[in-house]
Amino acid sequence: MIHKKKKIGLIILIMCIVLIGEFHLMRYTVDDSFISYRYAHNLVSGNGLVFNPGERVEGHSNFLWIVIIALFQSFGLNSLWVSKILGIFLSILNLLIIYRFSVYISGRKGFFYLLSLWLISLDIGFIRWSIAGLETQLFLCLLMLGVYYFALECETDRFPMSSIFFLLMSLARVEGPFIFLIALIYRIYIKRGRWASKDTIWTIIFLVLYFLYFSWRTLYYGSFLPNIYYAKTLGAWKQLIDGLVYIFAFIRDNGGILLFPIMLIPAVTRHNKAKYLYPFVGGYLIFIIYVGGDWMLDYRFFIPILPFIFILFQEGIRELSNTAFFKRRKFLLPTIVLLLIFSNFFNDYNKLFRSYFRQPCSLIKVFKGWKESPTKIYDRAKIGIWLKQFFPPNSLIAVEDCGMIPYYSELKTLDIVGILDPYVARLKGRMHRKYDTDYYFSRTPDCFILIRYCSLEEKSEIEWGAFADKAIYESEKFHKNYELIRAYYGKESELWFYIYKRR
Repeated sequence: MIHKKKKIGLIILIMCIVLIGEFHLMRYTVDDSFISYRYAHNLVSGNGLVFNPGERVEGHSNFLWIVIIALFQSFGLNSLWVSKILGIFLSILNLLIIYRFSVYISGRKGFFYLLSLWLISLDIGFIRWSIAGLETQLFLCLLMLGVYYFALECETDRFPMSSIFFLLMSLARVEGPFIFLIALIYRIYIKRGRWASKDTIWTIIFLVLYFLYFSWRTLYYGSFLPNIYYAKTLGAWKQLIDGLVYIFAFIRDNGGILLFPIMLIPAVTRHNKAKYLYPFVGGYLIFIIYVGGDWMLDYRFFIPILPFIFILFQEGIRELSNTAFFKRRKFLLPTIVLLLIFSNFFNDYNKLFRSYFRQPCSLIKVFKGWKESPTKIYDRAKIGIWLKQFFPPNSLIAVEDCGMIPYYSELKTLDIVGILDPYVARLKGRMHRKYDTDYYFSRTPDCFILIRYCSLEEKSEIEWGAFADKAIYESEKFHKNYELIRAYYGKESELWFYIYKRR
C-alpha cells in the first residue's frame, strides 16, 4: 500500500511539473494554428473545408483536429483557448498512456518503469506542443494507443482495436498511413505462417474506412496528395540533408551521447516487448528525413516518438542494471540517468524558468493572457485587425505568415510560400525558399505584407522572413506598382511588418 501511494504521488508530481511548464508557456501560440482555425471557421460558416471561400486547396495536414475545432466553434467557443485546453488535457492523458505503456514493456520490474515519465516531463518540446494550438498531442495520443494495442494484439487474441486508432491517427496527421504501413509490414513479419482471420479484419478495417476518406478528399480537393506535401517535399537531396541535420541537432540537444546508444541495448538483448517500438521509431525517423525536418521550435516532429525513445532508454538502463559490471558499481547507472536529466534540464527547463528571474512580471502576464483577446497580445493578430479596418472585404492580400493575419483580417489571401497555393507549392525547391514574383504580380494583390527581422535601414545575418519577401522587395515592378503605407514593429514577435498598398 505504501509503495502504491508513493507511485501515485510520483505520478502526480510529474503531472504538476508538466502543468507548471504549460502554464508558464500559455501565451505561446504558433501562427500556423490559425490556418486550422480558419478552415474550421469556413466549415462552420457553410463555405466548406477551405481557406479562401471558393478555392478548394488542401493546405492543412490535420483533418481530424480541424473537425474537432469546428465542433467547438459551432457552439461559439474561442478556437485558440479550446485548442490550448484540449492540448493540456491530452498531454495529461498521454502521461497516463506512457505510464501504462511503460508498465507493459517493463513488467513493473525495478524502479525504472517511471523513468520515461520523468524524462518526458523534462522535455520542453512536450510542454510547448501541448499549448501551441496544433494537433501534436492528439496525434501522439492516437499513435501511442495504436502501437500499444498493436503490441497486445500481436501477443494475444484480441479485437483489432489498434486498426481503429491507426485510422484516427491517419485522420489527425497526413503521415498516419505511412505509420500504418509500417505496422502492416511488421505484423506480416511477426505473423508469418500464422496469419489469422482477425489479422485480415485488422487490415480491412483500416483500408476500407481510410479509402472512403481518401476518396472523398481526392474528389473534394482534386488532388491525390495534400498541397502541403508539395510545399514541403520538392527540395531533392538538399531536403534530405536538412532532415539529417534536424535529427543530429535533436541528438546533440537531448543527451544523444547517452540516450541513443542505451536505447539500442534492448534490441541487442532481444527484449521481447521493447521490440515493438523500434519499427515505429525507425520509420518515423525516415519520414523526418524525407520531409526535411521542421522549422518550428523544440523539435516538434520528434514529439510523436519521444515517449518510445524514452521507454527504450528506460529499458536499456534496466538491462544494464542486470549485468554483473553495473551490479558491482551501483552508483554508475544513477549517475548516467542524472547526467541525461541534467542535459535536458540545462537545454530546456533552464531556459524556461530563468525567465521568472529575468522578468518578475512574467507570471502576471500569464494570468492576463487568459483574459486578454489575442488581438491585444499577438502582433500578427493586430495587423490582421488593422487590415480588416483599412481594406474592403473583397481585397486580396499577399503574405508569408498565413495564420493570424488572414484569420483576423478575414480577407482573401495569397500564400507566397505555397502551403495554401497549388502553383507555388509545386515549384522546385525547399520549403520557404521557393517563389515566383511574376506569379504574385499576375494575381494583382491589393496588399503585400513583407516581414523582416530588422528594419529596412538595418543589416543582419538573417533579414527577411522568407526568400519570397526578399525577392518581392528587390523587384522593380513591385516598387513601381506598390507604395508603403505602414511600417509596424512588433514587440511580441520582434519582427518588422511592412504593409504595401497597390497604387
